[in-house]
Order: sequence, then structure tokens, then C-alpha cells
Amino acid sequence: MFKKFLVYFLIIFLGCFVYTEAYGAKASKMKSLPVEYNTDDGMIIKGNLFIPKSKEKLPVVILLHSLGGTQKNWGKFPYNLASKGYAVLTIDLRGHGQSIYNRKMQKRYWQNFNADIFRKYPKDVVLGIDNLRNYKQLDLSRIAIIGSGLGANTAAMSAAMRKYQIKTIVMISPAEKFYGESILLKLVDYGDRPVFAIAGENDRLSVAAVDKISKIAQGEYREVVYPSSGSGILLYKSKPEIKTEILNWLDGRL
Repeated sequence: MFKKFLVYFLIIFLGCFVYTEAYGAKASKMKSLPVEYNTDDGMIIKGNLFIPKSKEKLPVVILLHSLGGTQKNWGKFPYNLASKGYAVLTIDLRGHGQSIYNRKMQKRYWQNFNADIFRKYPKDVVLGIDNLRNYKQLDLSRIAIIGSGLGANTAAMSAAMRKYQIKTIVMISPAEKFYGESILLKLVDYGDRPVFAIAGENDRLSVAAVDKISKIAQGEYREVVYPSSGSGILLYKSKPEIKTEILNWLDGRL
């Protein structure tokens, strides 16, 4: 009995060791850098930039979290993306996580924002892309934005601004409106670039939005509606296959 237990223990231990070694090897092939930049109205946006080792210029994936969340909600997904050869920018949207201070070091939380402040989110993201110009190994002609919930709508709004020709967007649990702005009209401005929309079937608002997006999409479009009551980052966490779906979508489009 003791021998069986010992063998079982060794199998588990060695398995964990191999996984840790493999994960550590992947992590050693990239660097994670803190990112900080100022918005036009004085907010300090903080995030992290994951850069895999490469002799070639790297496409960029930007991850935007849901309302009330932080960049940490994406878990190991930045590492998954970086292992595929993408540089990854994660940020705390203003009023969230570490992005709660202005230049005067006064705290500003999203719970106290009005619609006018929320409508600044897309420009905050574009300023984040501007900041990436400091990293010469990044190819800013190849950018994808992935967002969940509030981040999904921010992704569409940012891409529609057209300062950068965002190659594709992935919207997890989008809505039709973004604090008075029509996401559908912004997607018309976005043009014929690829869109991937994801929703949980019990999230009626997102399912309705995805249905309408499918009708106005001008270019390549894909949607997946999961049998789930989750929304935004909760849907993402409850369906691990979403990561694979997104990785497959990005392949060949960046």
C-alpha cells in the first residue's frame, strides 16, 4: 500500500515539475514590462507589455477587460498569446485597477464616472498604441484588439477611430450602445475589417447585439454563441475553449 502511495506521489510531483519547467521555459523567452502613460485630461493609465523574443517585428494584441475588472482578469492568456509570437498589451482601463490616479495623485474610480468620462476610453486605448511607438520591435501596422463587456465596446470604438488600421477585433459580450454612442454605427466606420463576436445565450442584450452586428458587418465575420449565462470576462473564464477560438481567429489575420 505504501509503495503504491509513493509511486502515485512521485507521478504527481514529477508531473508538476515538468509543467513548471515548461512554463518557466516559455516565460524565459519573453519579457514583461510595466507600461504607464498619461491621457489628455491627466489620468495615468497603467498596464503591462509582454514581448516574446524574436528577430522579426511582432504583431500586437491588446486586451481590454470588463467593467469593474482589471487586466489581471485575463489570467495566463497574455502568455498564451506571447508564446504564439504576439506582443501583448494589457491595461487597466481608467478608474480600474492601478489606473485610478491623475497627475495630482487624486483617486478617480469608475463608479463615479459619468457618460462623458466613459466615452474617453477609446481615446485612452489609442494613446496606449501611441505609447507603443517607443518599442521598435513592434509592428503597429498589425494590431488586434480583444475586449470583454465594456472592453468589447471600447475595442470597436477604438478601431473605428482609424488612427491605426486595426487588423481585427474580438468582442466578447458586446452591447449595441456605449454610453449613448451606437456600436453598430462605429462598426460601419470600422469598415470591412474582420470581426469576431462572442456571447452567452442567456445574455439577451449581447445576443441581440451579436445578431445585429452580423447584419451590418461589411467584411469577414464570425460569431459564437455559447450555452452559458455568463457575460464578459465571466463568460471568458467559464469557457476555456474561447482562448483556442481566439488564437485560431488571430492566426493568419495579423
